[in-house]
Amino acid sequence: MRYFCTYFDARYLSRGLAMYRSLARHCPAFRLYVLCLNDTCYDALNRAALPHLVPIRLPDLEQFDPALAAVRARRRRVEYYFTLTPSLPLFILAADPEIDLITYIDADILFFSTPEPIYSELGDQSILIIGHRFSERNAHRAQYGRYNVGWVTWRNDRQGRACLDTYRERCLEWCYAFLENGRFADQRYLDAWPETFSRLVEARHRGCNVAPWNIDTDRLMLRDGQVFVDDDRLIFYHFHALKSTTELDLSGMGIDEYVPNLAGLDRTVIFGSIYLPYLLALADARAEIETLGFAEPETVEAAVQVPLWRDSFAWSHQVSEAPAWNRLPEIDPHRALACRADARAEAERDAGAARRVDPGGRLLDADAVRELILDRVFRDAVDGGPLDVLDWGGARAGLPALSLARRRRGTRTLRYRLLDAPVPAEDLAEAYPGLEIVRSLADALREPPRVILAGARVSECADWPAILALLRGSGVAWIVLDVHTTTDHDGLQARRRVCGSASVRPIWVHKRRELAEAFGRLGLAVADEYVWSDSVYIQGCVESIDHRTIVLRREGSDRA
Repeated sequence: MRYFCTYFDARYLSRGLAMYRSLARHCPAFRLYVLCLNDTCYDALNRAALPHLVPIRLPDLEQFDPALAAVRARRRRVEYYFTLTPSLPLFILAADPEIDLITYIDADILFFSTPEPIYSELGDQSILIIGHRFSERNAHRAQYGRYNVGWVTWRNDRQGRACLDTYRERCLEWCYAFLENGRFADQRYLDAWPETFSRLVEARHRGCNVAPWNIDTDRLMLRDGQVFVDDDRLIFYHFHALKSTTELDLSGMGIDEYVPNLAGLDRTVIFGSIYLPYLLALADARAEIETLGFAEPETVEAAVQVPLWRDSFAWSHQVSEAPAWNRLPEIDPHRALACRADARAEAERDAGAARRVDPGGRLLDADAVRELILDRVFRDAVDGGPLDVLDWGGARAGLPALSLARRRRGTRTLRYRLLDAPVPAEDLAEAYPGLEIVRSLADALREPPRVILAGARVSECADWPAILALLRGSGVAWIVLDVHTTTDHDGLQARRRVCGSASVRPIWVHKRRELAEAFGRLGLAVADEYVWSDSVYIQGCVESIDHRTIVLRREGSDRA
């Protein structure tokens, strides 16, 4: 009998269920303990009554380990989940001391063959960990940990328990999703284990923990319909960073974050024999969830609407190990956007705030959130007259803002101009009749638009105050822009690698107080402010850097 543990979130229940089904196919004698991170997940698994699965309520774990409650309020949701990793197997071993081996596994993996070769490598030793085996182009990611927490095995003996106890103490002490003093989340702690624990084994089997960060160097091939990595059969693949669960295209699978040039990969094996089976397994899992009377949310990204900056700056900085970002209750990730699709109109009426409707509510995806933001801007920017919009930069694919504006105002009362087109202008003009292509900002401001959708075009320019002053002085009433901000650090410039290419572009990180003061001097009021989930972490920066969408209104401009 093999014993595994993991945790499931209702948002990703299909991934956990797909993992369970694959484990059942390749490891008949097993038991999977699942920590349910919310009641919806627990109710669904109880109703499913899966023969090898034991659901665990989060309050039961927190009652077993009261120290968890003391750190929960100081950590973002994902960081609290990381903190739970060592406490979960300790809870299971306390409930059943007869268990000899317990293995923690991530829920976003799929088994393709029996895991027994991994246990054969462990033998009679006490601890087994698996390296990331980063490819050369991903070698810099070793700063986040040489070993991956996606699979860790402990024996219920003296050294295995000592490892778990130490691991728990370290995670309670510090477990944040950024680099600091050789630590990162719950993962960098594993780097010290080989020197600390003599009965530790690092798995060498090439078929375990194949993932986007090593897929470009592993030699994958098919033999008799089975996937092999070099001469080892693929045991499990780690579907980290999977973005799309419906698009039949590798570009939506998150691989391009690790392998910029997908053309060099064997798509027949990687897509046809690894990713496609996973997508089909997810589809089957979603269908199974629906038969239980539950609907899985359809997003991996959410936003939180927070109070306006002028209120939030009443906070005072306190010296603490916890970064300032984590101490701001207004950015509590537990208030993450949750709203049923049929309640969108109600969310709009609530001053544009996307709010929680019920614990089982559906998360709106990123496009839906942006639609809420833009729809409110377009509604408030007119008083029955025409809507004039300048879209500075467009979008990665298509012009969803244009489609929304047309639905809101109709083609006769809408003027929509595009500056810095993301694709050739002639292609856009053909696809979007009536769209005006603008060659320069100066040309656009000769007839000032009512609304400017600037994205990060303004905030990532070195002379952004001058550009904002220019826009404000031209008569523009509404500006929507994206910024990266920090609480305590002075403004800094980072570099971000663009997915799918070898180029990097500058990212200006702004101090929130200085931004608010600049807006005030320019006569721009913050009408709405949203914090997105894709935070940026920079080594050496004490706090996480968040990504915000800001809606600015020229003071004195009319509102509908």
